[in-house]
Amino acid sequence: MRLTLDAVDLCAACLRDAGGPLHRPGRASRLRMEETEMPPHAQRRYDHEYARRLDEYRAWMWLWPVAILVSFPIGGYIADLVVDGVDSVGAALAAGLIVGAIIGAAEWFALRQGVSWLWILATTVGMAVGLVAGAALVDYGIDRGDLLLMGAVNGVAVGVLQALVLARHRIPGAFWGPLRTRLPGRLAGS
Repeated sequence: MRLTLDAVDLCAACLRDAGGPLHRPGRASRLRMEETEMPPHAQRRYDHEYARRLDEYRAWMWLWPVAILVSFPIGGYIADLVVDGVDSVGAALAAGLIVGAIIGAAEWFALRQGVSWLWILATTVGMAVGLVAGAALVDYGIDRGDLLLMGAVNGVAVGVLQALVLARHRIPGAFWGPLRTRLPGRLAGS
C-alpha cells in the first residue's frame, strides 16, 4: 500500500524499517514518506487515527446546518436594515460582510471543536466576494432567476473558502462538503 503521511510520529519499528532515525523520537515529525511501503503496524495506526477523526467530525457536524438556518435570516435582516437593498458594489460588499460575519460566527460556534477562527474570516470574505460578483453578474436584479444565479455564485465563493479551511484541518471530504451543502441550499433559498 502506498500512502503519503504528514506529521506522523513514527514508532521504533518504523524507524528500523526505514533504515535509521528520521525524526526526533517522541515528537511529531514533518516527515513525508512518498511512494514508500508503509509497515502493517503503521497502516493500522494510520487507519485507526483516520477513523477516530472521522467519528469526531460526524459527532459535531450536525450542528452546522442548524447554525446556517438560524443565522441566515438574522444576518439578512440586519444587513437589510443597514444597507437597505443591494443596488451597487458598495452596498453588496457591506451586506456581504455583515451577513458573512454573522453566519460565519454562528457556524464557527457550532464547529469550534473542529475548525479555527479562520472559518469566520473565510465565510465573511466568501460572502462579500460572492455577493459582489453575483449581484454584478445579474446587474443588481431581484427577479427569481437573478436571485437564483446570485445565490449560486455566492454559494460557490463561500464553499470554496470554507473548503480551504476544512482542508487545512485535514477533515475528510473537506473540498466537497461545503460545496455539497452550500450550492443546493443557495439554489433552494433564492
